[in-house]
Amino acid sequence: MGDVYAGISIGMGFILFCILLAVVTTLFKNFKKRLIPKNNNMDAADFCNYLVSESRQDKRIDVSWAVTVKMAEGDVTAETKDINRFGAFIRCSRPLPPGKQFVLSLETPDKGTLVLNSEVVWSNGNVPDDKVVNRGMGIRFINNSPENIENLSQSISDFLESL
Repeated sequence: MGDVYAGISIGMGFILFCILLAVVTTLFKNFKKRLIPKNNNMDAADFCNYLVSESRQDKRIDVSWAVTVKMAEGDVTAETKDINRFGAFIRCSRPLPPGKQFVLSLETPDKGTLVLNSEVVWSNGNVPDDKVVNRGMGIRFINNSPENIENLSQSISDFLESL
């Protein structure tokens, strides 16, 4: 008699597990459909970049301003792809690894050269060439004076007004 109850208990547990698994799978698929744009074949790196871009505090504007990445190992000349007062995407042939801190000299059209402390947030330096549209790195501005951030904000505002 004990074997019958044990068999029924195991069977019911298996059935409940399958139902739970089906519910979780359905919820995840619905969540994914709402989170990812339609008709888009994203790989894992693109999905992470999409999530980061959608959670930005300010929208980035598309600009190609000249920059110089200043490091102890030497200077690297590059350009921005987009920027806001919190960070930028820097197009460069050899992006730095995440976590690397450096000084960025940014050539703005109205304020001249702004010097900003920066840190690499993400980089596509290890991604194969055929998977990358723009080789570079996403950076954030860190430990800058309020005056520098205000000058950057003003440069961005002036650029938007000139459009």
